[in-house]
Amino acid sequence: MERNRINDPRYPIYWTILGFTEEESKLKAKTECRKKSVRCIEYWLNKGLSLEDAKNEVRRIQNNGKYNIGRKATDEQKRNLSNAQKRINNLEYWIEKYGENDGKTKYENFINQRKENSKKGYKVRLKNDPDSYKKSSIRRPEYWISQGYSEDEAKLIVSKKQSREIDFFINKYGEDLGLKKWKEKNDNWYSSFYLSDNDLIEINNKRKLNSHVGYYTKSTVDENSTLNFYLISLIDNNNEKIIKYGLTKQDKISKRWKISLNYNLMLFKELDSHKAIDLENEFHKSFKHSYSPELIKTTECFAYSEDNLKETLILLKKYGILNLNEENVNG
Repeated sequence: MERNRINDPRYPIYWTILGFTEEESKLKAKTECRKKSVRCIEYWLNKGLSLEDAKNEVRRIQNNGKYNIGRKATDEQKRNLSNAQKRINNLEYWIEKYGENDGKTKYENFINQRKENSKKGYKVRLKNDPDSYKKSSIRRPEYWISQGYSEDEAKLIVSKKQSREIDFFINKYGEDLGLKKWKEKNDNWYSSFYLSDNDLIEINNKRKLNSHVGYYTKSTVDENSTLNFYLISLIDNNNEKIIKYGLTKQDKISKRWKISLNYNLMLFKELDSHKAIDLENEFHKSFKHSYSPELIKTTECFAYSEDNLKETLILLKKYGILNLNEENVNG
């Protein structure tokens, strides 16, 4: 490989051998590379065109979107490129190429640089044509509004795409592998904020414990030595029975959820604040994002099923809670 490069003007080493400085060698090598691309002016100048004609030719190609002129890739080349892109995204590729220590460093630099480039590109596009950019991304409500959805529908679609619920994984990977990958995703998310020493400040800087109550800060826990963990069951708009879990500082469930919601109270347990947060974390790990209700806006719920009830009792048993008692709050 090195022998080929010293004879190829597209590589800096070719020019360094001829006596040019490092910077001059890089510049000359770059110019030689550009002579090989129909998207570059140097290519057309090398063909004998004037500077103005070369600019026009590049402009014509870019405007017409003919990016493959003169270099149409075969199916095999496309597959090879796809495989190469997959490999370069893996740490093993860098370790194999550069060794354990250098490989890890170069991989981290590669990932960080790619993130930085992505941010720069986003900022440029957003600055030049913000409306067009927002409408081009399926992660923006503007895109779905342009497709004919209402503003509320668009926000709901974006929210579902961002949360990547269990249906996403099952549809993509099948039921068994999809469920496995969904659990792995939840485990990774959970480990990103869980701290064994219960450092609440650190925990709450990383995620919001309850979208309704707000952030459970250290001062909140200091002021409230206990928190109430609750489970309620209710019927969703699609007639599916679901269970909502959460924490509250209120002394009654009716102060947290209006009775008009017509739900059954399954559990309302006062716990030490630290234990209450730990218990809710356990439920997050097992159930968060597993069901998207229509009746209420929350990610902290799951389908009412025999398997989920068994899992619920296993989690509660760790905290000394052995039974559930489903009662209608309306009496």
